[in-house]
Amino acid sequence: RPTLRVAVNADSLVTWFIDAMADFGRHESALLDVAVDDQDHTADWLLRGHVLAAVTSLAAPVQGCRSRRLGMLRYVATASPAFVRRWFAQGLTAEALARAPSLLFNRKDRLQAQWVRRVLRPTGGARREIDLPTHWLPSTQAFIDAVLADVGWGMNPLPLAQPHLAAGRLVELVPEQPLDVPLYWQCARLPVPMLDRLTASVTRVAARALA
Repeated sequence: RPTLRVAVNADSLVTWFIDAMADFGRHESALLDVAVDDQDHTADWLLRGHVLAAVTSLAAPVQGCRSRRLGMLRYVATASPAFVRRWFAQGLTAEALARAPSLLFNRKDRLQAQWVRRVLRPTGGARREIDLPTHWLPSTQAFIDAVLADVGWGMNPLPLAQPHLAAGRLVELVPEQPLDVPLYWQCARLPVPMLDRLTASVTRVAARALA
């Protein structure tokens, strides 16, 4: 059976891409070989010719590829109520962030730093850089489990965090301050019908799942 190799960021894989695989598999016998990397780096797999398509944050088409906007994956900075009471009792300040343990997926993960710069930047002022104490945890599910277990605070995809926020198991560090990451589907410009059918499944499911 034919196999298509694609690159996907871990958070998309957990939150919506499996549904796209299921949609594809209902009408297609081809198999998928999924490589996982940061959304800022999945396009590199296309550049190196290792995959035929990728979910990426890169909008500009890679040479020889088409680029389609999928939508925005929303992230929220979350922690457990107990963690907030311990580390942010006086509010979310640069000093508190420099002490409180945070979580990062890997060395490529810049979401936390982007969010911190945004929320701490005064109007018209310079962005602040803070050396965040970090636990490295390369698993999307373990990431949210660690936040629930008071290990640290982290940027979690809203689809995963929402049930815990609604139940009060997690809280946003700063309400109404999400970080939206645009996602694109880039695929090789090749006359491969099953790649076209995969593209249709990905765009259909993403339209429902992403902001």
